[in-house]
Amino acid sequence: MEMIQIIITGIFSVIVAFGTVWLKHFLDSRKKASDEENYERISQQDIDSMLEVQEFLDNFREKWEVDRVGIFQFHNGGKFFHGIPMKKYSQTFESVSHGVSKSKEHNQGVFVTEHPSLMKHLSEKEFFHVDAEDPVLDYIRGRVTEEGILQIFSAPIRSLSGQLIGFIQLHTVKHKVEMTEELIVEIIDLANNLSGYLIKR
Repeated sequence: MEMIQIIITGIFSVIVAFGTVWLKHFLDSRKKASDEENYERISQQDIDSMLEVQEFLDNFREKWEVDRVGIFQFHNGGKFFHGIPMKKYSQTFESVSHGVSKSKEHNQGVFVTEHPSLMKHLSEKEFFHVDAEDPVLDYIRGRVTEEGILQIFSAPIRSLSGQLIGFIQLHTVKHKVEMTEELIVEIIDLANNLSGYLIKR
């Protein structure tokens, strides 16, 4: 009889142990799923932030009479067969002047390896500018011509720790604008201001 009680107690202990482990796993899984759902849900704060960023871009474009302003953000895009992450960028915001075509839909999931010189400049400089006829743009000459680009102004967007998280790019299409020191400073300031918004999102 005593042996039966020991066996029953042992079986009960094993069941309780397995039950506890299963319950913890079940609750952890539910919490993780809930956290992911809440993280992916678009909140009012997200919407307000998006509207503020869009307003920044619209106001900047109008003030400086450029024709297209875009924000590009770096992200992962899966992994290569040997486990190295695929580094990509996508355009997340765009403001265009009347009559100018949008380019955002063509700038999704772009491998950073497609534009090594752009990545080099973004990592080394606070600002850079290139005219459409510059031979440095020959690798995207068809697109430059198709979109009617006359000038490209670019500035990196960095986190507070200095990590490159994206970049801002401005295009002129209808007419060129003078590249003044004030314009350069304002483009750099815009990139710095946008950093806070993009990290919060």
